[in-house]
Amino acid sequence: MNSIKIIGRLTKDAEFVRKDGKIVIKGCIASNTQFKQEDKVCQETIFLNFVIKDELAQFASEHKSQFVKSAVMLLYGNLSQGHYTDNKGAKSTYIQVVVGSIYFVKQEALSDEMLAKLDKINEEVKTQDDKNKQIEMEKLKMCDDFESELYIFYDLNGDIVGASVNPHKDEREILPFV
Repeated sequence: MNSIKIIGRLTKDAEFVRKDGKIVIKGCIASNTQFKQEDKVCQETIFLNFVIKDELAQFASEHKSQFVKSAVMLLYGNLSQGHYTDNKGAKSTYIQVVVGSIYFVKQEALSDEMLAKLDKINEEVKTQDDKNKQIEMEKLKMCDDFESELYIFYDLNGDIVGASVNPHKDEREILPFV
């Protein structure tokens, strides 16, 4: 199965281009990854190009102001491999993410207003009768880090679609709600 989920920052403003009469959005996202090497935790930044096509690109083009340098995004999609020949005649291969879903991430300190939003989301989850999501929300509320910062996930319309104390750790992720 070819599927990728990556969270990171745009390295520069996304490029909106017309190709065959349709809008295509191109950009690059930088994401930190951690690994252990000789009993030491190391961190490196990876850079992945992405492309948004078809209906999602048409819709996203209405929200150009969100595709700016340093914007934090969560991308779901798949990897695509392409080939090209450079101006010296050398053949090269590239890999990019073909985006299927986009979420923008805002890092916020917790406030009474934020707790109220979380309670509202929790109520919505209860009414959906989805016990797994309710359990995840309760885990989030009990997490030690909860009092420091929270990552709120928004769709292109600005609606909250999820929240996480640490979106990089799958066990604490509660996306998506809908």
